[in-house]
Amino acid sequence: MGRKSKAAERRPEILKNAYKVAEETGLKNTTLSAIARRMGVATSLLTHYFHSKDDLIVSLIYYMVEQYDRTLILDFHSIPDPLERMEAILDSRLMEYSRLTIEDKVWYEVFGMSFRNEKIRNNLKALYLRDVEYLISELSALIPENRISREDIENLSRMILLMMEGANYYFGATGDAPGTRAAVAGLKTIFIDYFRKITRL
Repeated sequence: MGRKSKAAERRPEILKNAYKVAEETGLKNTTLSAIARRMGVATSLLTHYFHSKDDLIVSLIYYMVEQYDRTLILDFHSIPDPLERMEAILDSRLMEYSRLTIEDKVWYEVFGMSFRNEKIRNNLKALYLRDVEYLISELSALIPENRISREDIENLSRMILLMMEGANYYFGATGDAPGTRAAVAGLKTIFIDYFRKITRL
């Protein structure tokens, strides 16, 4: 087996430190020089791997998603029953398990930047479309063929993602206001009851 390239080893290390700088001081202050200081290396070393701050931020998006996926999606794959797996997906995303791996304050700073930066926006869009495809795959495994149309499965997947993202944003903005968890649990129950019904028709 060939030896790992220096880029394959160095880039994740740089991104890990970039995330820490963003977590501590905000994305505005997450410069290549700030990351280099944290790592104790010359800034020129970082510019060899990231040509601009935009390149770094786009890579940081994927780094955060990778941390999330490593913790959650692999766990989901270990659940053989499709209904139990879908319930675990809803539980994890709705009850903020993602915050164990990435910080909202970093993620939403990136989200805010996407309104002014087309490259960042396009990469976020691609990630959300990936999540929709993931949910389509899970629902296709859960719901027997010919029960509902492919179009309905796609729309249902978008509805679930909208609900997940909306709930997490609301949690972050309100600090878990009274009644929020009960409302989110009610939404989850509606979906799970629907899945049970459609799989037993």
